[in-house]
Amino acid sequence: MRTATTSQINSILSKIKEFPTTLVEVSITQSILSSKLISMDKSTIEMVVNTILHNIRNVLGNSFDDLNCIAYRIDTLQNEFFSYDVIQHRLIFCGNGFDKKLSLLKEKLNSFVKSKMGDFCSLIILEKQESSQVFAFLKKQAENTTYNEEFESDKMLKFYHPDLYSISEKGWYIFNPKELQSSFVVFE
Repeated sequence: MRTATTSQINSILSKIKEFPTTLVEVSITQSILSSKLISMDKSTIEMVVNTILHNIRNVLGNSFDDLNCIAYRIDTLQNEFFSYDVIQHRLIFCGNGFDKKLSLLKEKLNSFVKSKMGDFCSLIILEKQESSQVFAFLKKQAENTTYNEEFESDKMLKFYHPDLYSISEKGWYIFNPKELQSSFVVFE
């Protein structure tokens, strides 16, 4: 089990300019059975993150500049019915003044993820959150993650690429929205 470190969460909290704030989590759940993506290597993960960010930027428009913080993590979760893990991408962003655009964002992301990736997308929207509530939400995010290095078939080994685990092990990746305007996320 991996958990978010307190220093990572404090780093996220330090970027939030004012409380209460709106916290939005975009969550994409992928399964080896339903996903149209064939491997979770570094370039595929970067494509997923950059696509989510592109949709957020397009829907929020100028409000994207007002976001305080964007953070991303990828986890594996035990499947309830089968013996393999599912992959969950979690991208959160915090700020104020974009609440009216969230229903459009949810619609666009759901449509894209389902049609292009064959996966499931959900948005969690928490309005008027104080720092202690944001801290508790972020701390709880990784409590149910698993880490499975043993796979039985070549197909599973290809889907659960070693890059997935090296990126996953680092926990939250924290981005400055202003720096994302003209560049893409690349995981080192």
